[in-house]
Amino acid sequence: MAGQLIAMLRVLRLKAALQATVTSAEFVALGAFLDLTRVIMNEDLWTLLFIMCRAPYPQMRILRLADQKIPAMDKLAYFIYQADRLTPQYLSEAEVHIPKL
Repeated sequence: MAGQLIAMLRVLRLKAALQATVTSAEFVALGAFLDLTRVIMNEDLWTLLFIMCRAPYPQMRILRLADQKIPAMDKLAYFIYQADRLTPQYLSEAEVHIPKL
């Protein structure tokens, strides 16, 4: 699970570089990868990717708490509450952006 999240975060971090690449004169002159260019330039895709990276944050914090050797029941209760509260919110945000893709 965390590997996919890390990969999505890396792609999100490279948004500006990817968009600069597909809009450069050399890349446009190639005339290839037009479908890929449309995907990279789609702002709704980037918004959805951001939501998908932000949504599992409380769950990942719960996993990190489980890996620690110090007691953290108060933090565990807090992040479970956060996960219960935020997950439906992010799901509804994602449902708004999915039809636009």
